[in-house]
Amino acid sequence: MFSMKTKEEMLVHETRQGNRESLGKLIRMHQDRLHNAVLRNARCPKEAEDIVQEAFVQAILKIDMLRDDRAFYPWLYRIAHNIWLGRLRSARPTISLESRREATGFDLVGPHVSPSQQMEDEESRQQVRAALNRVSEEYRSILLMREVERFDYATIASTLGIKIGTVRSRLHRARSSLRKEFEAVLAESHRRSTGRTGRTNPAHSPRLDRSRC
Repeated sequence: MFSMKTKEEMLVHETRQGNRESLGKLIRMHQDRLHNAVLRNARCPKEAEDIVQEAFVQAILKIDMLRDDRAFYPWLYRIAHNIWLGRLRSARPTISLESRREATGFDLVGPHVSPSQQMEDEESRQQVRAALNRVSEEYRSILLMREVERFDYATIASTLGIKIGTVRSRLHRARSSLRKEFEAVLAESHRRSTGRTGRTNPAHSPRLDRSRC
């Protein structure tokens, strides 16, 4: 049965043939979405821009390795994600959570964080972002892939190089970790509002290396 190719599939096919105009259209089609996705991890606009540019360069060079023209964005996202992980590992001694706090808002949907209950106003959104910044990089990455990018389990598994069963169990742990951090953020907010102060957990207040941004 004949099936028409989508606009993206046509652009990918034409890019494979060396069509520069199609390549430009493909980049413009995805650059904003990819930049926003990378920024949620990198938290530094300049670094996010560098990662996106490098990801597109690698995608151009490796376009023949794309097996399914319909899955261009998940493939591109995986390239960018791997670039970010590489930078993170090489710079881990100086990277801090605080240096990545300035992020755009997003809707995080999960069994323990209800958008209708916890994100009714800007304060709640800030609290969710603060909680997300406290979970490990491993958990934050998989939460963003599932809850923000809306990747299915198979795509997440392929991106992270793990089994689907591992995706499910890691997501469960990540959501549990996020719930605990969110509750801690709420408790701290309550203490501040009532004039009570508590000692800050050093693990949650790492040094800020402002030279990176």
